Amino acid sequence: MRRVYGKLGRFSRKEMFLERQAEGVDAAMTDLVLGMVMLAAFALCLGAYALWKRTGEAKQPALMVLLAVIAVMNVLIWTVPNADGTAPIDKAVEAEGD
Repeated sequence: MRRVYGKLGRFSRKEMFLERQAEGVDAAMTDLVLGMVMLAAFALCLGAYALWKRTGEAKQPALMVLLAVIAVMNVLIWTVPNADGTAPIDKAVEAEGD
């Protein structure tokens, strides 16, 4: 079985799945949503580049890139730990579990 290295050591996929299942569906759902936002930001950047190359227009591609930057910043706000070492997303998941 393939092992995944985490902060706390080695976990099997099954152990990680059981841990996530114990946290509840909300944790998995937030991971899914944040991943989709990052994919959308990537797609916006690719689309902006393609639109710029095809039409030569600058305003709409620039707005698409701006939207992608805002989306990435939102994901970073939720996932980067603050001064006490916890990320806001972790606090939100813990609050849902209470």
